[in-house]
Amino acid sequence: MFEATLDARLIALDAATGAPCADFGKAGEVSLRDVPGFRPGWYHMTSPPAVIEDIVVVGSAIGDNSRVDMPADVVRAFDARSGALRWSWDPIPPNPASSTTSAKPWKSGAANAWSIMTVDPERDLVFVPALTIMADCVPATTSGPIQ
Repeated sequence: MFEATLDARLIALDAATGAPCADFGKAGEVSLRDVPGFRPGWYHMTSPPAVIEDIVVVGSAIGDNSRVDMPADVVRAFDARSGALRWSWDPIPPNPASSTTSAKPWKSGAANAWSIMTVDPERDLVFVPALTIMADCVPATTSGPIQ
């Protein structure tokens, strides 16, 4: 069994005994806190992980519309036996500095995947419901109204 926690951990438990799976991560846990901008209480898991074949997929929840520098809203897949990271995906990755007039990379909102994911094992797909980015398009860094 897998559980994603509000304090950003992925836990693997033996379904028969309830004991942590010793071979998964460190003593049955994988920290999900290693994302850019992590702040305790601002980045958490609110839905169960999705399991497809031998991977466990987790999204994340962040507090929308409160800051422009929120933690990354990354979706990640972990090996179901070892807890090793298999892949990650940011619905809105930072734009590289070279593609902007700014010297720093920037993001244009958040699309965190806080709700329940669905899997289609026949087609080897994970369906990830992501928040619309418009919810985070507030004039917090501009001097005028949104046009």
